[in-house]
Amino acid sequence: MFLASRVRSFLDSHRVLYEVQVHGPAQTLQQVAQLTGISSSEIVRAVVVRQRSDKLLMLVLPLDHVVDFAALTAFLGSEVELVIPESLDSIFFDCALGAIPPLGQAYGLETLIDASLAECEQIFFEPGERSALIRVSGRDFFKLHQELQWVSISTPEHQILGNIAQQDGANMDAQFAFSNLDSFVPALEIKRRVEQVYELPPMPDMAVSILQLKNNSDATMLDLSRLVEMDPSLAAQVIRYAGSPFFGYGGKISTIKEAIARVLGYDLVMNIALGICTAKAFRNPLDGPLGLRAYWRHATYAAALAQLLAKALPKNMSVNPGMAYLAGLLHNFGFLLLGHLFQPEFFLLNKVVASHPEMPITAIERQVLGMGQAKDLMVLGHASIGAWLMEAWNMPQEIVVSVREHHDEQYDGEHALYAKLVFLANVLLKANGIGESTIAEIPPMLLLELGISEKQALQAMQEILSAAQHLDAMAHALAA
Repeated sequence: MFLASRVRSFLDSHRVLYEVQVHGPAQTLQQVAQLTGISSSEIVRAVVVRQRSDKLLMLVLPLDHVVDFAALTAFLGSEVELVIPESLDSIFFDCALGAIPPLGQAYGLETLIDASLAECEQIFFEPGERSALIRVSGRDFFKLHQELQWVSISTPEHQILGNIAQQDGANMDAQFAFSNLDSFVPALEIKRRVEQVYELPPMPDMAVSILQLKNNSDATMLDLSRLVEMDPSLAAQVIRYAGSPFFGYGGKISTIKEAIARVLGYDLVMNIALGICTAKAFRNPLDGPLGLRAYWRHATYAAALAQLLAKALPKNMSVNPGMAYLAGLLHNFGFLLLGHLFQPEFFLLNKVVASHPEMPITAIERQVLGMGQAKDLMVLGHASIGAWLMEAWNMPQEIVVSVREHHDEQYDGEHALYAKLVFLANVLLKANGIGESTIAEIPPMLLLELGISEKQALQAMQEILSAAQHLDAMAHALAA
């Protein structure tokens, strides 16, 4: 089925001619535009906001536009806040998660249409599914919405991004010019920003229990297995990881006790459980290069690779492979916190990173996040604020350092080996199209400092790729 039931009924009841265009796998509308070659100005998307009265309002705008909240507030006479699409599944019950059709009337939502769409000769939109687009004529799209208000509530993305110089390195972010970004953050968000910044989310209860067990020198394998088994989804992830090819265990693992005793060991299971429980508390948007799907895929690959690289280090380097795994799993934790505390900025950051994958993410975030009431903190970037939260939660210092320094290959302070392992893992993954890194080639000096050869590093990467099916399954389950 390529059309949600309400979408089909709505189109048929208005006697609108439409064409269903099936396309290949895609997680975002940006990817759909790239796959199909359709102009992003002709693809429309829905944004749902909540007004102060708790009333939901759908905004319909071109894919290559961003909501101008200043203009929207002026038009409505009241302030609004964004609603995460994944939280609307009860309204869009017949749609794939997060795939919201821009047909608010079909779902009983008041709707505003951006005036720029009146100029389109044809319109494409998702019909509640991620594998197809609906094409209608501009005239028929107007017919569907002629009784609604068509107002200017968005700005073309290229006007926001400005002229991007085709440079690299440190000069690139200096040329990355944004203008008047505060207009693209809801006023309600700006007003409560200071309170949000210093009101850090508490560590999840399960993660607290695991951390307490980790700090208990008398804890046993039985204590750990009992605790992990209290969360069936967590237990399933641990057992799935124990079955990964790079552990080489030929038997069947069906319990946490077996995973600990026969394959993973106490420390690794402890760190896997701690990392998963810590990060799963955040329900950020699913899609985009910084969404949960991409986050967990990168995190699971980086964790497994950091663990393998740690095992390749010379024996005189005291690095715990289980701790290296946790460092890899949580090194981008700051993105989860950004999405939790600063949803509008995170949305814009996610969109800009998707549009400009060639640019270093550290350069982009300094421009997108360094605005408004949050700029004094956000200009530090995801690495610094992620480390801030890790420290506030009393996580091991090895993790705090790895989160803060994973972009700095020259960091040489305490626990530097963990940060360097994560840095190397990111470089190797970037070369294989996974995640982000400031560079794409392995620095020879980094290998020298770690005491491993390029051949060993590439071999570890090949082992990870051979386990891709297991890691992808794990990432998919964690993002669900």
